[in-house]
Amino acid sequence: AQGEYFFFVPGDNEIMPSAIATILREFGKYDIVISYTDNQEVREWSRRALSYAFTKICNFISGFNLRYYNGINMYRTELLRRITIKTDSFAYAAEILMKLLGSGLAKTYIEVPMSIYPPEEGRKAAALRWKNITSVSSTLLGLFWAVRIKDDPLSY
Repeated sequence: AQGEYFFFVPGDNEIMPSAIATILREFGKYDIVISYTDNQEVREWSRRALSYAFTKICNFISGFNLRYYNGINMYRTELLRRITIKTDSFAYAAEILMKLLGSGLAKTYIEVPMSIYPPEEGRKAAALRWKNITSVSSTLLGLFWAVRIKDDPLSY
């Protein structure tokens, strides 16, 4: 990333353009802009339950009270360069947030709402695949050890 900030938009056609505009309105004001889904009701109950549980677990591990960990987040690029992102699972955003906020590297953040489109008919959420559940679980265990046991979020 060459710019002052970094974020990416998943290619699953779920994110409404207005959500991106909401995030970009905060450009330059905070170290991190954290988005949360404000219309969860468009998702299947199983996906909502998984997101709820994931958020509760992440808040327990981190000690924060964030609304969501897996939205489109915008980060100062210089801060991302100061951490190592270990996971390639769906928990990457949680890892980044716990490391940047937990270590104090990121001083400021804001949470902003984002709306999503309902999933396409018949499309199963990739987050519910066994491989993804196990890789996310492994990441969360590593973060729990680093944050809660070692008291060093950057050690994971």
